Amino acid sequence: MQHPYQYVILLGSSFVLGACSTTTPQSSYPTVPASAATIRAPAISSPIVTPHAPAPRMVSTPQPLYGGLSIAAASVGYAPAYPVNYQARTFSDAIGSQDVIEVTVYKVPELSKTVQVDSGGNITMPLIGSVRAKGLSPSALESEIARRLERDFMNNPQVSVLVKQSAQNRITVEGSVKAPGVFPVNNDMSLLQAVALAGGTSQAEVPHAVMLHRRGQGGMIQQRIDLDAVRSGMAPDVPLQQDDRIVVLEAPLNQRVTVEGEVGSPGVFPIKGRMTVLQALALAGGNTKLANSEQAILMRYLPNGQTQRYQVDLTAIRTGQAPDPELAADDRLVVLPSARKEFVENAKNFISPLKLF
Repeated sequence: MQHPYQYVILLGSSFVLGACSTTTPQSSYPTVPASAATIRAPAISSPIVTPHAPAPRMVSTPQPLYGGLSIAAASVGYAPAYPVNYQARTFSDAIGSQDVIEVTVYKVPELSKTVQVDSGGNITMPLIGSVRAKGLSPSALESEIARRLERDFMNNPQVSVLVKQSAQNRITVEGSVKAPGVFPVNNDMSLLQAVALAGGTSQAEVPHAVMLHRRGQGGMIQQRIDLDAVRSGMAPDVPLQQDDRIVVLEAPLNQRVTVEGEVGSPGVFPIKGRMTVLQALALAGGNTKLANSEQAILMRYLPNGQTQRYQVDLTAIRTGQAPDPELAADDRLVVLPSARKEFVENAKNFISPLKLF
């Protein structure tokens, strides 16, 4: 014959063991990137993660990306084997061959004209004839034209020179933009400014990436940039240099994520635009009553064939203590069960058919 106190002891022990199981061993998984950007702002400190395995090192093995372009794979996304130098560099103000310049002589419209620098680096002006322009700054050319006019024809001429089109200070924007083309640049320009100059992206609701092509010491180098991450401030805006080529790419179609474990409706879900962890969980019906809200695992497949695992603290995300990470294509999110909840549930199932008297 079994006595009631045996069940009381059993029930009490279940809560004691359950309380002990709430202490989760410190994980060693690294922080989930808040964005899938290749170029990122510094990682946001968050209570959801502590390092587990060292992040995969950058590899120099070329990996195909979008139409056969070849760059090297990094820990998340793509990065070049020889990274692009993103330090701002002022565009040259020296006049070059094929530049179009506007010369204005104050109160003498007959001597004012718009001319193109010929292949020899010269321009031709009324009265004074050929003037060397290549290699001079606009202010230096102003002084040279004024000196020659004053020497033979005028007293104290006031001359201004404006570079209207520069053949050397230019960038190219192409791909998924409304007005692709080659654009002259006379001052510093950033990536977002260049895309705006090209009319913006052709489909605003579709996520975009940018492939930046730049000449370096070792030849042409390439860098993939998450344009949406730059727009949202999750990644820095990139200063451009002369002759940079920007190719705006649309994100590949048929992206998907997998959500499994302790969720209402596990399955594979398509990514339409941008999707975060909480959005994916909502699609999967949310957590079950046995889910561990602090022990979800995100698995991400890397271009080098490896898999990186991240710990996700869903409670911290829901309460605003941690950012809601953006998912990448083929991510796999697993919501783990809570050992305490499982133990209590099993104890309840065992005790419920029995009577305590």
